[in-house]
Amino acid sequence: MKFLNYLRTVIVCGLCFCSSIEARADLNIGTPSGLSIGDQFRIVFLTQSVTNANSGDIGYYNTFVNNDAVNQAGGIGNNVIYAGTVLTWSAIASTYDTSAIANIGSFGVPVYLASGTIVSPSDTQTGLWSGSLQAPINEFLTAPFFFDTSVWTGTLPNGSSAGSFTLGSGSEFGSIPGLSNKSDQEWVETGATPSSFNSNMYGISQVLTAVPEPSTSVMVLAGIAFGGYMVWRQRKRG
Repeated sequence: MKFLNYLRTVIVCGLCFCSSIEARADLNIGTPSGLSIGDQFRIVFLTQSVTNANSGDIGYYNTFVNNDAVNQAGGIGNNVIYAGTVLTWSAIASTYDTSAIANIGSFGVPVYLASGTIVSPSDTQTGLWSGSLQAPINEFLTAPFFFDTSVWTGTLPNGSSAGSFTLGSGSEFGSIPGLSNKSDQEWVETGATPSSFNSNMYGISQVLTAVPEPSTSVMVLAGIAFGGYMVWRQRKRG
């Protein structure tokens, strides 16, 4: 009975701990399947809101995708989190001064949708910027988006700025968008569109490190409790 009470206490404490993590934000991202504890990865998503491409300031687009993520999480005061870490977002976008590949960084880690679908085995020129994705970036943080929509990027398939067709370039021909349902180079580059048009954007998270899911954590706590009990029992017998 003493052990059962001890084990019950450990599990309840573990569940309370995990519940407190869940309560910290309205939107929690799970670990994509196939990853082991300690593996690194990034999350990418399609914004629900739209914007024009008139600004030449990359900070404008980074703020836009961050604000959209907050809205998808439930609005101001809420966050998107993974294992207690608040996700921050960079726009997959290029302006005249900043290319998309520089804006989001290249770390050699795989990229996933929030649903766990893998988009690319890496965020480098041999993966995300190779001109081919394993799956299109056609999902919000909360749900898939089945229609093909225009997405502002101002970017070439290799991640570099699209010259006079970057976002905010002021070109009479407009800026370069991609298409959300494409997994070839058109995911990031199609024909120029007037910059005054409103389109969605892509956002990508910082690098995250895979941790055990909450249920796994509870089982680990239970295992520790059992191990502790067995040591105590052996010492008592001795």
